[in-house]
Amino acid sequence: MEPPGDAKEDWQIFVDLAHKLGLQGFDFNSPEDIWNDVRRVTPSMSGISYARMEKPESVHWPCPSEDHPGTPILHREKFASADGLGHFFGLEHRPPAEVADTEYPFTLMTGRLLFHYHTRTQTGRAELLHHEVPAGYVQINSEDAARLKIQNGEKIKLTSRRGEVETIAKVTDEVAPGVLMMTMHFGDAAANMLTNTALDPLSKMPELKHSAVKVEKITGVQ
Repeated sequence: MEPPGDAKEDWQIFVDLAHKLGLQGFDFNSPEDIWNDVRRVTPSMSGISYARMEKPESVHWPCPSEDHPGTPILHREKFASADGLGHFFGLEHRPPAEVADTEYPFTLMTGRLLFHYHTRTQTGRAELLHHEVPAGYVQINSEDAARLKIQNGEKIKLTSRRGEVETIAKVTDEVAPGVLMMTMHFGDAAANMLTNTALDPLSKMPELKHSAVKVEKITGVQ
C-alpha cells in the first residue's frame, strides 16, 4: 500500500531522523537496502535475498548462503552445539522482586489478547477487532470477586506501589484465586501504571509480568 498524501514509510522516517542526528551508516534507499544490511551482519540469514523471498517457495533460516536450501526444520538430527547434544542444567529459584503481601494481596499478571496488538495503534482502527474487545478489563477469580462483593462488569480500582488504574472487572475461573490478569493494549486501563520497574539482573528486562496490587470497589454494575 502506498503511503497516503505526504506520509512517509517508517523506514524513511528512521533514515531521515538518523541523518538529522548525524549518524553514519544509514544511507538506505529502499527496504531491500536495509534487508541486505541485515543479511550482511546476520550469517544465519545471509542467503535469504529479496529475489529468493519473491519466489513461491518459502526460504527458512538458518540459510547461510544463496545456494543453501534453507532449514525448514531445525535440530532434526542433532542440536547446534559442539557435540550435537542438548544440554540441561539447573538453576536456583529466585523469587520475583515484588510479591503479594497484606497491603497488596493480589498478584497482577499482564499479557495479550488474540484480537489486539501492543497499544492498538493498528488493531484499534480495525472495526471488527475493536468490536470483539472494545475496552480494557481485568480478570479476577470468582472466589475473590465474591469475597470482595465485586460483580462481573463492575468498575473497580487497582493500586500498586507505583500507581492506580480504574477498569472493568471480568469475573472468571480462568485465573487462580489471588491472581489478576490484565492486558497492556488499552490506554484507558494502562497496566504499566501498575507494573514493577525492577530489572532482571541478566536480561535487564523489567519485571512486567509479576507485581503486587490491591483491589477496591468503585461503583455498581456498568
